[in-house]
Amino acid sequence: MLKITGLILLWILRIIGSILGVIVFLLLLILFVPFRYTTEGKFDNNIDVKVKFSWLFHFINGYYIRNDSENKTVVKLLFFKLNKSKKDSDKTKNKTKDKDETKKVKVLAENQPKEVKKIKEEKIEKVEEEIEKQVVSKNVNKKETKLNKENDNKTGKNKENKENKKNKKNKKKQNSKQKKDENPTITKIKSMWNFLQLPENEGTLKFITKYLVKIIKWILPKKVEINMEIGLEDPSITGYIAAVTSIVYVVTKKNVVVVPNFNEEVMKGYFKIRGRLYLYQLVYYIIRVILDKRVRRLIKEVRG
Repeated sequence: MLKITGLILLWILRIIGSILGVIVFLLLLILFVPFRYTTEGKFDNNIDVKVKFSWLFHFINGYYIRNDSENKTVVKLLFFKLNKSKKDSDKTKNKTKDKDETKKVKVLAENQPKEVKKIKEEKIEKVEEEIEKQVVSKNVNKKETKLNKENDNKTGKNKENKENKKNKKNKKKQNSKQKKDENPTITKIKSMWNFLQLPENEGTLKFITKYLVKIIKWILPKKVEINMEIGLEDPSITGYIAAVTSIVYVVTKKNVVVVPNFNEEVMKGYFKIRGRLYLYQLVYYIIRVILDKRVRRLIKEVRG
């Protein structure tokens, strides 16, 4: 019996270990396999763009195309499409429309004599309704004359009540204006600013901005190639743009080339952008910020 129980326990532990191993393996894949993307495009009078992306060794992949003839996005899981293109959806819509039209034609052919009867009955009902309305309007006018006479006697009393109501409304408006002046968002911002000025919370803004800059760098592409020709109406503006882009040309190691054209108004060229995103970096930055005591105090202050 002891041997059997021991074997069962070992078998259960092996199953648990294999499940945990699979979970850890999947987490490592999600965190350390990069999300890759490339964008290519040309621009002259029109813009042609093509974006490709892939993740988990092309297990999830897809593309986006936009030009004069196409505008579609495709997302795939291996070889299976997760979204339908516009052409497929248009075909299904056209089929359903054709079916609906054929049904309508059949129904109209069957119900033509019935509809003629309905139209005659509706005309008779309209005439009867108009006669009833005329009779009712005469009776209403008589009653209104009587009520106006009675209301004239009550106007004196109602004036005093209206003046009292107006005074009460004015007081309420003054109180509501005082409350509106104290905007809750402004009061929160002031309280947060005063909270950050305390000696215990020195350096929190610097700490948060440091990691925000890191997240922005994480999002930015790793390789950028741009080659374009620019010519504007004012040659001074084209010269200014050329001067700015020359600095970018030096910083990006000859990946951005902008050729100024002072003779004609032109804007054309091509671009290519590549990047990859590792999720472990983003997770690390978020955990690093949340674990800081000063940030946790700030979150409590915002909630409170």
